[in-house]
Amino acid sequence: YGDHPDLHSFPTRRSSDLLGRFPAAFQRAVLRGATRLWFTHAALRAALAESGVPDCVRPMGWEGAPVSGARERGAGAPLAVMVSRLVPVKRVELAVRALGGLTRDGVNVNLVVLGDGPERPALEALARRVAPGRVRWEGAVDGDVRDAWLTRASVFVHTAGGLADGRTEGAPVALVEAMAAGLAVVAVDHGGVREIVGDAGRVVRETDVAEALRELLTDGALRARLGARARERAAAWRWDALAAALEQELFSPSSCPG
Repeated sequence: YGDHPDLHSFPTRRSSDLLGRFPAAFQRAVLRGATRLWFTHAALRAALAESGVPDCVRPMGWEGAPVSGARERGAGAPLAVMVSRLVPVKRVELAVRALGGLTRDGVNVNLVVLGDGPERPALEALARRVAPGRVRWEGAVDGDVRDAWLTRASVFVHTAGGLADGRTEGAPVALVEAMAAGLAVVAVDHGGVREIVGDAGRVVRETDVAEALRELLTDGALRARLGARARERAAAWRWDALAAALEQELFSPSSCPG
């Protein structure tokens, strides 16, 4: 795989994309002896010259028991959730600014951010300016706490994308995990995001995050339909299902398993 569940935005850029900058002959030499290449999204596949090696395109898997599809929303405003390292490539400020715009327009919504990183002080200061009292910063959490918030959420937000230095988004496992929990998603269109989300959410430009959130937050029936589609799509990417496909490929390679 050209990605990693915890560090995917770093090695993807520094390994797969780096290899893609070398001449085709060098790429083929590096890949000599490979019998199967699996990519987490199509952009990684496109970065390499034709190698003649059979390949598959499919996101990283997720593990653990599926989160209950029953939403446990309590009293108060609808809840948007993000799971993200607080680093530039994740562009969490897009979500905070979108929330600020919705709040100014009278849309009742709160945001919970699960994750930590060096940008947290600046992001907290931004939230105090544009959406005071509307953003909760949970810091780094374990899987149980993450799943509890996903169960309470109305919608999942993912804003990672491209930076001026060339870093960009890959195939985010956090997005797959949210879909597995039955959440409709709003995600910015970079890397493998559109391939993952499909018809299970709204994949938008950076400037359209607020409008996509407004649509989902004000239409519960639409959220439910998209959440059901999300859960169905993500089911095929559980690690136990992917492990069976990998085993099949190792012992009887043919075409990319579904």
